[in-house]
Amino acid sequence: MATTARRPRRGSGRCVRDANPAHRGDEPYNFFLAVIFPHDQMQILDYNRVVRDLHGREPEAFLGEVRTSFEVTQVASGKPERPRCFGMYLGGQWHPADRQGRHLPDR
Repeated sequence: MATTARRPRRGSGRCVRDANPAHRGDEPYNFFLAVIFPHDQMQILDYNRVVRDLHGREPEAFLGEVRTSFEVTQVASGKPERPRCFGMYLGGQWHPADRQGRHLPDR
């Protein structure tokens, strides 16, 4: 059974269809694949990063640069403790990087 997708709000990125004057409503881009899982059958995996190349930087200098945008500590495990935190493995040690309360600088 096919269903018609609802028109998304303006500003929702790839969903906005106003740019297509020939829009009919049955184009494939109007439909999203969605699935629902019971909470006890779903697992959110850690979001970690391995730093392999420092591009000539010393590990402490690299961590200093990361600390301008993240709170970085050193722990035994790379498992993030809360949202907006990820584990970074550098120099044989896990360093959780936490953006909590910080905003990334504009480039």
